[in-house]
Amino acid sequence: MYVMLYNYKKINLLITLQINWLSQEMKCTKRKIEVAFIVVGILFLVNAIFCCYIVLPGFMESLENGASSAGSIPEPVEVWKIVRYLVWAYSFKLGVYFIILGALMKTNIRKWTLTLYSVIGFLYIRIAYMPFSFPSWLFGAFGGIMIILILLIIFITSKERMESPHHTTKSVDLKLISYFFFAVATHNLCAL
Repeated sequence: MYVMLYNYKKINLLITLQINWLSQEMKCTKRKIEVAFIVVGILFLVNAIFCCYIVLPGFMESLENGASSAGSIPEPVEVWKIVRYLVWAYSFKLGVYFIILGALMKTNIRKWTLTLYSVIGFLYIRIAYMPFSFPSWLFGAFGGIMIILILLIIFITSKERMESPHHTTKSVDLKLISYFFFAVATHNLCAL
């Protein structure tokens, strides 16, 4: 009986050590994935910012060269220029997408919620440049909804600032400033 109890404790200890080791390995792997997402996102953002001056002028020049003579058939654009343009066009969206996913993985967000955000973000990026023909009133309605949501976010965040401890007010201030720039950029892109 004593030998069985000793073996049981020994097995239990081995199982506990194995679980702890696996847990540490999973945390290490999760951290690596978080960092990888953030690094990939930063690389996409750098590509979006700096390639604006490299990709766009060359692409526009090739389009102008192809359409230079009105009566002739335009020259085909080289495939690598199209691929380079598409990578640049999606870089900002993918950069923000990966950084947000990496940052969310660092929090204690539920897996289901993270999966939902991932899928919604991916679907948005997938259809971001698809040509849609919606009536103009629909754009106005969605623009109005967006303004209301931005204002709600700003009012809720300012209320959060009043209720937050002193050491967290800087982060709330940064949120408010970023919402301001988001609202202005949104209006500049698609004014009502």
